[in-house]
Amino acid sequence: MQIRFLKYIFRLLANFFSSILIKFTIPRKQLGTREAAWRSGSVLGP
Repeated sequence: MQIRFLKYIFRLLANFFSSILIKFTIPRKQLGTREAAWRSGSVLGP
């Protein structure tokens, strides 16, 4: 019961942060490649 609740909270937080990231990264095109690399999970690029 509690694990399901925690998964629900985590999903809400993930959606919230992703929407914030999208709002911040759309106006700034120069950071697009770095944000895309971070979002895909590769931390190799500078």
